[in-house]
Amino acid sequence: MPVYLVLFDAMKEVAYWLYLQQYFTKQKIDPTKLAGKSLTVHIDPANVFDITTPAKWRDDKLAVLGQITGKISHV
Repeated sequence: MPVYLVLFDAMKEVAYWLYLQQYFTKQKIDPTKLAGKSLTVHIDPANVFDITTPAKWRDDKLAVLGQITGKISHV
């Protein structure tokens, strides 16, 4: 299932999100081979959590579920 990172900026009262598996795929990061205790990721400022975000996430989940019979791709 898709995993999302949500970052809340309390000063601006806005939240940003990042679809982690998709980010790892696009950046060619293999999370199983990370050696450090932390990883810096870059969140697109256009990914503002708003009223449309849950529907987008639902679509992402359905796209992943549609791949159950084959290889799962988060792109």
